[in-house]
Amino acid sequence: MAELTQDQVLQYIQYVLSGDNIKIQEATKAFKVYTKTLASTATLAIIMSQSQNDQHRQLAAVLLKRNMAVKFSQLDNASQTQLQQLLLQRFFSETVNIIRTNIGQLIGTIAQLTLNEGKWPELLQSLQTQTANTQDLQTRQRGLILLSLIFDYSGDSLKPYYKAFYPFFVQNLQDPDKQIRAQTVKCLISLFDNIENMSKEERQQYQSLVEPILVFVDQCIKEGDEDNAYHCFDAFGYLADTKLTMLDVHLGMIIKYAASQNLLLNPQCSNKFKECVIDFIYSCIETHKKILQKDQQLLNQLVECLCLIVAQPLNRDQLESDDEPIQDVTLWLMETLTLSFGKKKPLYNIFLTAVTRLIDSNDVNQMNAGFLILASITEGLQDLVRRNLKNPIMNVLIPKGLSDQRVEVRGAAIKALSYFSEWLAPEILNFDSIIIPEMLKSLSSQNNKVYEKALLTIDIFAENMEREKIQPYLSQLLPSLIQMFLAPNTTFLARRTCSEYFQIYLKEVSELLLKVLAERDTPEILAIKAEAIQVLGIICDTYKDLEEVQTQLVNPLAPQIYNLLIQHQDNEVREGCLSFFYNMASAQGEKFAPIFQQLIDFTLQLAESNEGIINEPGKGGEFSLDSDSEAEDTSGPMRVKVTQMDEKAAAIHALGQFAISVPLSFGPYFKKAFDILDVTIEYFYDNIRIQTIQCYRDLIEAYIKYKNGGQLPKVQYGLPVSLQLDKEFSDLISLIIVQKLIKIVNDDDSMECVALVYDSLADLLRKVGPAIIHQNINDITQVTIQVLEKKIKVLGADLEAEDELDDDMIETIFENVTDFIPAMAKALKQGFLFSFRELLPKLLTYLHKDQDINDIVQVVGCFGQLFENEPTLIQECQTQVIPFLLSATEIGDVELNRNIAFALATFSEFAAQQDVQTILPQIIQTLRHIYANSTNYIEGSENAIAAFCRIIIRFPQVFQNELLDSILMSLPFTGDILENFTAIKMLLFLATNYPQAIQEKMEKIIFLLVNCLAFADTYGIDEEKKLILVTSLKQLIGSQYKAFVEKYVLEIKEDKRKIKVVQELQ
Repeated sequence: MAELTQDQVLQYIQYVLSGDNIKIQEATKAFKVYTKTLASTATLAIIMSQSQNDQHRQLAAVLLKRNMAVKFSQLDNASQTQLQQLLLQRFFSETVNIIRTNIGQLIGTIAQLTLNEGKWPELLQSLQTQTANTQDLQTRQRGLILLSLIFDYSGDSLKPYYKAFYPFFVQNLQDPDKQIRAQTVKCLISLFDNIENMSKEERQQYQSLVEPILVFVDQCIKEGDEDNAYHCFDAFGYLADTKLTMLDVHLGMIIKYAASQNLLLNPQCSNKFKECVIDFIYSCIETHKKILQKDQQLLNQLVECLCLIVAQPLNRDQLESDDEPIQDVTLWLMETLTLSFGKKKPLYNIFLTAVTRLIDSNDVNQMNAGFLILASITEGLQDLVRRNLKNPIMNVLIPKGLSDQRVEVRGAAIKALSYFSEWLAPEILNFDSIIIPEMLKSLSSQNNKVYEKALLTIDIFAENMEREKIQPYLSQLLPSLIQMFLAPNTTFLARRTCSEYFQIYLKEVSELLLKVLAERDTPEILAIKAEAIQVLGIICDTYKDLEEVQTQLVNPLAPQIYNLLIQHQDNEVREGCLSFFYNMASAQGEKFAPIFQQLIDFTLQLAESNEGIINEPGKGGEFSLDSDSEAEDTSGPMRVKVTQMDEKAAAIHALGQFAISVPLSFGPYFKKAFDILDVTIEYFYDNIRIQTIQCYRDLIEAYIKYKNGGQLPKVQYGLPVSLQLDKEFSDLISLIIVQKLIKIVNDDDSMECVALVYDSLADLLRKVGPAIIHQNINDITQVTIQVLEKKIKVLGADLEAEDELDDDMIETIFENVTDFIPAMAKALKQGFLFSFRELLPKLLTYLHKDQDINDIVQVVGCFGQLFENEPTLIQECQTQVIPFLLSATEIGDVELNRNIAFALATFSEFAAQQDVQTILPQIIQTLRHIYANSTNYIEGSENAIAAFCRIIIRFPQVFQNELLDSILMSLPFTGDILENFTAIKMLLFLATNYPQAIQEKMEKIIFLLVNCLAFADTYGIDEEKKLILVTSLKQLIGSQYKAFVEKYVLEIKEDKRKIKVVQELQ
């Protein structure tokens, strides 16, 4: 581009201001290039300083900032000096605040480049002159604003002058003019953000100024000057977000001040200000929780204050406002506090005392608050709530709420029950006879919130209860739901629980769902419509084997859902449509291909879209033009529309499911889909990264299907890799995808993402084999070592000792890692040996009784799977592992005992025979101990029985009749159904090799074999194992036991299953 004249620059500036999109685009394109040229500096500086048009000066200042960090050093000395003088002169003479701020930011940028090298002494002289007491108030204020901007942009450049500034700030904080004090506080807050550049002595000096700032805040509140007080607390929240903070020793003092009549309980303070204060307290809880943990009195005061806020009645302004009520914000803070707090018992005692007092008050607002608080703390304090679940919670407190005639109280009690249902299973399920009838009564409530909470509670109970326990309620529940569905503003959820019982209502429910789709769109109906579409998708997938559901409901409905998807503007409705189609794809497989061809382009478009992300203008509302400069961040805060993010996530999920269901049709779209994921894997929104990881897994599997005629080839284990992938795809996996997944493990801040990486890789290894990772074995091994050593980001690698992490998600990560390692061993076979030798020392560190019990459980299970998946590894570790297994039952943990039984079983089956025989008596004794001590933990006893079965097959001399009796009584296994075939295999082994030993039990054994064949899904029997079962039963039909086989085949109650068994045995 040729150099622009000043007139041309002014013309382009006018284009930007014209409102004409074509002209704006032309000017933006021109300025992107022009602002990189050195010549632009002088022209824009002249316009900024001399133009009489405010908008021209403003935009010139914005453009001048572009690439200044690069361009300034390219100017000659004279031009640099001239620009510096011009900026200083113009800053103090500029009359428009926004333009002055932009000039101040320019000065800050140049200060960063010059002050450290002593090249701009005039700046410091100017600051000293313009802030002197002898200047007029306006000049002093502007001098302080400039100093604040320099601290913001280049605080470290003023590091040599921190000590010199201290007396200046002390003096200004005592200035009689309030505006000078206010600007001084803002300046100090900007300086505090540079604490890492301060010496210890300087930090101590400046910490002494925090109390005077608090005095200033208190004066502002008393004088009704909320703006300045708000600014201070907003900054406090920002400063409290970091470990090293100037507020360190004063945080407790600030919380104490805030959680009192001074502020949070002050009726004169606005809810907006109080919400800002709550944000500050949130930062303290997240980053400095030790302050509350060490000060019981402060914790008491904070909880009492928060309870009083929740108990305040909503005023008319709150009811009419779209903003979230301060009461709800406070409940969120309570939930955060209970989730993050380390010392939960004292916190629980404070909350229980406060909640009991509120519920006992008989005041409608306080009782309502008591139940809402009880709901909010349930997740974070669930272990302690369980201890008091019977008394006083379910026997005293909840009955008070449910029997109260006031809708607010009853609704809050029901909400508490819905939280109990979600977080206190299985204990809460014991109260179904109290809770579900109450919820069923609430379905007839005229209050929307009451019956929605009741429905949610029933839904969660239905999902968690055994089928037999929920079935008696269905005859009342489902008709109530159908009647309720006819009313407006009602939500409805279909679950797979009790799907066969639900089937009799399927026609009525489907008709009602279709009526919802025909409703006229209103804000109230849109969310219900989105939910109804998702329910239809769930019905499609749940009843995939019912041809009439697919042909009479789903297929005719697809065009209507498609039109909604491409035409509707509501994100939740479109997300529901995507859910419908990926459920439909899952249910119909290749039959989904025709509708897929219509959907794919729009789905790709949604997955690629960046709608829902809004970059707001920077501070002060400056103009914002696109810039490709990396030298300066011109963007302002980013707002995100969550519904659009979730729609994008649903589209990514749909791509993966479509590819799995119709891999041959997906062929032309793999490249585009992988290109989209290459961007979304680094997205800021957790759910999008989660769906991207899942989609990577699905696309890889689908691509291999696509290259192999629509089917996955039989997995070939071991190295070298037998599955041949084309070079482009192989490179994509090894050089890009796996490396990105490794980066997720190391650097992502979402535990769910890290856990999902390992789950996805393990799944691919089982389905595809070693081709997925064989070029990344070392990198994967090294990052897994980092996980085992807890040196990755989400496991606290960059946190201090007092930081708390999500124990449940840590357990999920560890569980997935310890499942992945055996999957890797099975895939690589002996090629895993070198990796195993690196991983082994890290795994062995967990085989100590002082380690976290959950970690021990997972690692023992890992060794059990390793022994089974690659027996050559046993020799590498048995001397360290087996002694621990034989002694660890002393810990007394039932889950650990279950995994010990499994590990001893696989060791006994696959280790060298002599090594097993040497310690067989100790193994038998340990298994007997586990069996005897697992009376209330069925998975433990079943694993012990399965271990005996494996041992009997290899060492039949240990067989005893009492063992056979225990095995037959235990079958079928219900806790660990995959071990059913282990027992069946042992029975077949005895029948073939030692028929006399089991002759008296043959009728019982044949009953089990027939039952196992008829209910193969219940027994966890796949097609390969079923073939063995069929062959054995056919042999028995040709023997003296034919009558027993025929008898038990005829006794199969379900006709479909009976016919299928007869066909299989013919």
